[in-house]
Amino acid sequence: MVQVPLPAGSHSPTMGWVFYAECVERACRYAASVSQRPIIVAENGVATDDDSERQDYIRSAVTSLERAFADKIDIRGYYH
Repeated sequence: MVQVPLPAGSHSPTMGWVFYAECVERACRYAASVSQRPIIVAENGVATDDDSERQDYIRSAVTSLERAFADKIDIRGYYH
């Protein structure tokens, strides 16, 4: 198993996965670079028992998608 360093400002919540909401932006940018199709984020979220942490995650994810959308990435939908 390869250990990848956590991005600055990220941490691991309940499930042990990385809390890095901005990854959805990076994934959309990558998808746009290799495909000419519209993008729909079918599922995105964070596993945590802390609702304030969940709210922070959603807010950060949507903000990161707004940046991609402003750069003309064709994002048609986002399902949390």
